[in-house]
Amino acid sequence: QQQQQQQQQKKTGKKKQCPDYEQIRQPSVDASVFDISEFQGTWYLTATTEPTLPTFCRCGVNEVYVNKEGGWYQYHNIDYCDHLDKNITIPIKGQLSTDSSSPGKLRENFALFNKTILKLLPNYIFHAQRDKTSGKVERLYTYACLGRLPIEEKFSFNLLTRTHNYTSDEILRAVKSVNATTQGILDISGLRINNASQYADCGFFATI
Repeated sequence: QQQQQQQQQKKTGKKKQCPDYEQIRQPSVDASVFDISEFQGTWYLTATTEPTLPTFCRCGVNEVYVNKEGGWYQYHNIDYCDHLDKNITIPIKGQLSTDSSSPGKLRENFALFNKTILKLLPNYIFHAQRDKTSGKVERLYTYACLGRLPIEEKFSFNLLTRTHNYTSDEILRAVKSVNATTQGILDISGLRINNASQYADCGFFATI
């Protein structure tokens, strides 16, 4: 069915739409193997297509807090912006999934004074990769549907990693692999990467 949708899309020239979570969700984020508390902590934005983030802002870092009991989460996206010569911080808050089998099916938006002021939009954690030794999640793949900005539907694909030591080739291979796994449903146009050298330029030291 997914292949038929893609073929029809190519024939008609129809633009991509927000997918159902079930279309892109991988077994790695099933509730039997993934707990949303693993989303908490520091994540480096090693690849993104976020259309609202200026191109001169780089070296993104997400500091995430998850409140499972309250059913919500929040994070601050911190980016170094060349033209401003300083970091900017974007506060985000959202609701955790109400689907017990799919903890990665989130909704979020910009938060002002710790409260969301706009409609909550889908933000899907659709794939997780773990360190083979520790078993801890080392990469998360997310896909957000941002609605019409201002006319066309916009999307945000992100590769979040626990370290910032990746080369450009490693990042691109990871993105290519997950795009193939989801059969091209995702819109990854305008991809930007933050490799180890770029994070070093922003003042981040290598981590083990």
